[in-house]
Amino acid sequence: MKLYAVDYLIIHGRYSLTTADFDTALNHYQEAKQLISETGYHLRDAELDLFAAQIYLSSESKVATLDSKDANYYLQKAKNRIEEIGQWGLMPRWESVNTMTQIK
Repeated sequence: MKLYAVDYLIIHGRYSLTTADFDTALNHYQEAKQLISETGYHLRDAELDLFAAQIYLSSESKVATLDSKDANYYLQKAKNRIEEIGQWGLMPRWESVNTMTQIK
């Protein structure tokens, strides 16, 4: 069930960003990160890093809670993971988030 919880937290967290509910998004990010660590469900690492980049871009006041990294750090980390395990289906989302960094 924890694996499903990780998927839910990432999906609902991304939805929370679209509704400007930054606190929920941040809480979901932290909980998903913890569950991934506990379960070893590293298939979702790239998605978690993309989610972190989106949080950073949506609310810069929350940066300190994301290990003081910036969106580009998380984007590069996600891209490396996508290439490492061949999750090419995530590249359109990566490109979308990367475009957001260009705008800011």
